[in-house]
Amino acid sequence: MEDIKVPEITNTGSGCVYRSNIWIGGHTGSSSPCHNDPFNNFLCQIYGNKKVILFPPNSKEYLYMNDPHHKQKNTSRIDFKNIDYTKFPLFLDAPNGIVANLEPSDALFIPLKWFHYCETREKSCSVNFWWL
Repeated sequence: MEDIKVPEITNTGSGCVYRSNIWIGGHTGSSSPCHNDPFNNFLCQIYGNKKVILFPPNSKEYLYMNDPHHKQKNTSRIDFKNIDYTKFPLFLDAPNGIVANLEPSDALFIPLKWFHYCETREKSCSVNFWWL
């Protein structure tokens, strides 16, 4: 973590970084389900490549979120690697997702409450910063 510098963009708003995370994907790749966070997010790619698909907050009705009592109620039930349109037909009407393909030294701003799905297909390392 001593090698990671907090990006200046996190000085906007309250200027307080809530949390930083390091994300390491194995050689076969990894993914996170489509979800949103209650913070602004600055995702920085360090090693490997990562695909991120973003959807605006008003896409919620098309993303089939977990039950409100579920531990991850901010997370979609759709498997983005194998979408079952018979089970999730409204997803066909979802606004087109914004696709970002991140390479080393790229960074992506994900505004709070925006839905995002992340997928790596190779070894990968990213760091993100959450702030308000």
